[in-house]
Amino acid sequence: MYAQSTEPDAGEREASVWVNPRPYPANFWGPRTGIGLGAGLSVHNLGRANSQGLVTALVGRYQQVGTVAWAPQWSHDQLGFTVLEGRAFHTTRDWFYGVGPFPEDDTRLELHRTQLRGGVRGRYLPFGSDRLRLHVQLHVVHDRLYDQRNDDDAAFRRLDARSQLYLQAFGRTRTGSVSTRSLTGVRPQLGLSYDTRDQEHGPHQGLLIHGQTGRYLDIEGGASFWTHEVDLAGHVPVLPRHTLDLTAHARISRSVNNRPIPPMYLSQLEAFRMPGVARGRFADRDRLLVGARYRITRTIGNLLDVEPYIGGHAGAVYTDVFEQFTWDATTERTPPRTAVVPPLLSAHVGLRIAPRFRDTTWIDVAVGLGPDGVTGVRLAFTPTFHRLRPAHHRDRW
Repeated sequence: MYAQSTEPDAGEREASVWVNPRPYPANFWGPRTGIGLGAGLSVHNLGRANSQGLVTALVGRYQQVGTVAWAPQWSHDQLGFTVLEGRAFHTTRDWFYGVGPFPEDDTRLELHRTQLRGGVRGRYLPFGSDRLRLHVQLHVVHDRLYDQRNDDDAAFRRLDARSQLYLQAFGRTRTGSVSTRSLTGVRPQLGLSYDTRDQEHGPHQGLLIHGQTGRYLDIEGGASFWTHEVDLAGHVPVLPRHTLDLTAHARISRSVNNRPIPPMYLSQLEAFRMPGVARGRFADRDRLLVGARYRITRTIGNLLDVEPYIGGHAGAVYTDVFEQFTWDATTERTPPRTAVVPPLLSAHVGLRIAPRFRDTTWIDVAVGLGPDGVTGVRLAFTPTFHRLRPAHHRDRW
């Protein structure tokens, strides 16, 4: 959520630098963050007219995040922009259940991780159409993965052999002693989207097709891998104020030099994509996910849109989706190990509240029921491309 102070008139905005605070009350609590507080400060016309900068911070019990961003020319009406950005992230709750689509029960480790990221991101209209957009990113990323003495030693011994060997390569020893693995890499990404939605947040009709490919290259000669992603979202008006949302997502990662992909860059079934699964429980190279949602929009006093909804997902992670994919689905928390991987099923109910006068402000909360029981999350059902600051909670690509 955003809250703005009184803005100067148009003439003052063009002539001077002005600032306004942005509290983020939605960042008050989370299972990975603990109790926390998020806030930001927006700075306009710093360095050049029509520019916008933003500094944000989230301080929580288990997680701390700070971001800084500056756009030389920024307007919520423009479909093209460039953002210079940086992000610092630290957590003592980077949960790890193992590698593979069939994690064992009660194997969760709590690793500590720090990430520093800086670079440039942009969205452009190279083809003269506001429907077809080019997305470009280039970042330098430093990750530090380590652990300290905690209660995870027994859980580590319960990991399967593949997961133990995998995690040892990135900073975990059999004895549980403190060890560190640092990675510094360059990550360029290029994407293309076709977007006919009537609005980015809570659209009632339209289609989004977004494809993206990226490369990670460890500058010290370590991991090097490609990632390829496709997102599809369709929004169909069924009745007046009734909308059916359909989504599909696929992500494939492949190593270039036969070194394992670092754990922080594995594909995961995450709660914000699939309510009803524990954060970080399912992790491997590939991910496939489909979802459907039915929502009803009610307007209160021509000021707020209130949208209750119900929906469901089917998804799984794979070592190789082309060899392991099957249509047979399951609701089991840990299905039997087989040569194929059945998609997991989950359902959710939620509520979205958004002011009609500001498309970029909304609250979206969902409660999911899935293989890991009941989870409560803030759900983002379709990608958001018009964002100045780097996301606080999404530290994975």
